[in-house]
Amino acid sequence: HGAEDPAGPETWIVRAGGSGDDIPTDVIVRSDGSIVMVGCTSPGDSLEEPCTFWMATLSPSGEVMSNLVANGVVLEGVMGSPRVAALDDGGAMIASPVRPEESGDIAVWLARLDAMGSIVGQEVVGGPGDETGLDLAVRHDGGFVLAAASESFSDSRDIWIVGLGEDGSIAWQVSAGGEGSEELPRVLEDAAGNLFLSCSTTSFGSEDTDTWLIAIDPGR
Repeated sequence: HGAEDPAGPETWIVRAGGSGDDIPTDVIVRSDGSIVMVGCTSPGDSLEEPCTFWMATLSPSGEVMSNLVANGVVLEGVMGSPRVAALDDGGAMIASPVRPEESGDIAVWLARLDAMGSIVGQEVVGGPGDETGLDLAVRHDGGFVLAAASESFSDSRDIWIVGLGEDGSIAWQVSAGGEGSEELPRVLEDAAGNLFLSCSTTSFGSEDTDTWLIAIDPGR
């Protein structure tokens, strides 16, 4: 529905979702002006229970173009926080924590979407522990970099940093952390191709939770 913006021209407001709980976790604007929003949807009363992946695509004017619920992709309650990155061809790359098996560990579901929002490739990656708290960024060479809080590399939670090719395959990976826990990673690439990652840490700094900033070798 349209709404008059007191500061200027008319804007729009759209309600997207179903009869259950729908929690958005990331949103991007693609090169054509369309909007992709991803999140977690649950038919029940609580997102503490496993929910499913949800994605809505909106036109630049706010019209809902597609509303996808991937019933086969089960997310782990509030830990299921999908991230989305825009591609130059109008598509998108999705990264989301999933539990492939009912009693298994939490892994990362990677899915590449075309400009129409259809899944054209997907893969599940991860180690022997849980991988949660994701972030995802597109690199200038067409690849991606994924960051996750991981329990696969030590007795505590470290940051798992993964370089992905254009098809989503793993090109390189490294873990970083200390004796405490590192969580909530955020990753980006600057115009020169340098990678930077920030996260919370209890391994370094004071006795409380601090912020840790990492510069990653741009040759990776």
